[in-house]
Amino acid sequence: MDYMIINGFNTSSLPGCVVTDFGKVEAAKPKGEKATLYGVNGSYRVLDGSFDSYERTFTLHVKKMVEISSILDKFQSNDNVLEFSYQLGSLFYANFVTASFEPFGNHAWKLEIKLDMQPFRYQKL
Repeated sequence: MDYMIINGFNTSSLPGCVVTDFGKVEAAKPKGEKATLYGVNGSYRVLDGSFDSYERTFTLHVKKMVEISSILDKFQSNDNVLEFSYQLGSLFYANFVTASFEPFGNHAWKLEIKLDMQPFRYQKL
């Protein structure tokens, strides 16, 4: 059963709550600009030493509508600390962007959470 830990709250503590899609993970993309140098073949990038964040959408299967509020209440606007069941021991940092939900059959809900992910993962100490 896949789960995520949001600021210390484990979604597996909710009966029937399962992360069905962890979204697309992107490699760290360096920030910079492409400089035009005349008389030079190809292109040249000027990097500033930092990396871009990226958006990632997570999908959860939830049994009760009230549990959606329980999950969303755990998110802060910025600086959320996340841990995923598929990569325990690693922490990720993200900012909350938006969430949406819809019925999934007669007895469950599909919750989609969009986060602005920081480009790296960190070791949990």
